[in-house]
Amino acid sequence: MERKQYNDCMASGLKGKTLTKEQRQKEFCLLAKQCSGKAKNRDEATRLCSQPKDNTRKTSKGSGNMIQVKTGRKTVNVTPEEFLKVCPCSQRKS
Repeated sequence: MERKQYNDCMASGLKGKTLTKEQRQKEFCLLAKQCSGKAKNRDEATRLCSQPKDNTRKTSKGSGNMIQVKTGRKTVNVTPEEFLKVCPCSQRKS
C-alpha cells in the first residue's frame, strides 16, 4: 500500500499544472522528498533538492581499461581484447 500512497501523493501534486521542464523537475524533486518522508515540509525539501548530487561512479580496482557491454539485462565489464574476441562487428569475413 505504501507505493500506491506515494504514487497518489506525487500525482496529486503534479496534476493540472502548466510548468516548464525545469519547473517540473524541481517540483518533482520537492514532491518526491515530501511524499517519501525524507522531508517534513517544503522548506526542508527545497534544501535537500538544492544539494548537489553525488555522481561518482563506483568502479572496481583496475577497471580503467574496461569496456561496458550489455548482455540482455546485465552489463558486464570486459577488456578490449575480450571485446574483440566476442564482438561480431570485429570479426572480418575472409
